[in-house]
Amino acid sequence: NFNIDKEINNQSSIDDDVNEYTGDILVDDHEVGNGAFRSLLTLLKALIPIWKAGENPVIIPGNTLYIKLGGDGRNVGRKQNHVMITFCLLNEGKEVLKPDHQYCICLYVGREKYEDLAKVGQLFQNQLFDLKNNGIIDQDGIHWPTELFFCGDWKFMYIIMGQSAPNSKYFCLYCDCEATSRWDMNRTWNNTVKENLHYFQQLTKRIIYQMNYICFYVYQMS
Repeated sequence: NFNIDKEINNQSSIDDDVNEYTGDILVDDHEVGNGAFRSLLTLLKALIPIWKAGENPVIIPGNTLYIKLGGDGRNVGRKQNHVMITFCLLNEGKEVLKPDHQYCICLYVGREKYEDLAKVGQLFQNQLFDLKNNGIIDQDGIHWPTELFFCGDWKFMYIIMGQSAPNSKYFCLYCDCEATSRWDMNRTWNNTVKENLHYFQQLTKRIIYQMNYICFYVYQMS
């Protein structure tokens, strides 16, 4: 458990032996900012044996694990909002469209705000660094390389990238098209990610590199 309004560094960090609290949680107004998270590595070590089992395994030794992180916020009642961060394995194909193939790694009470999401990113930065550079070794000693993706709706993406609003001067996530020039259909804009990706610097400290993967629907930018 954690509180988004406190220094993340002063709270418990994720490791492979994290103890998860599974009791019922009643949320009051004064608890806005509270949240819970669980280890991405621990979940992967539990899921890999399932993914590689059976007559038609999702993954076989030698495959790369394509892990997609995603997030979104929603209203819960009239006064409260929740934000959830999830991941799925893109190797599963269309199965990832099913809710039970999305795995929650973080849930907190509050709104989608850049400052809060940057703090949440600190909880996972070490694990993402390890996955990006070293992959993961399962209980059978098999090494699985990993590639990381990120997705979200337009609002979530522009928040984590540090942009201001859909009606701002530079509104596009992928190019430097100005709002005053968007009517001109004769102009050509380079489809490149903005140089300053604030979110990835905060969330992973450049673990997911600038020209790696950003997506609405798993759109690969490399």
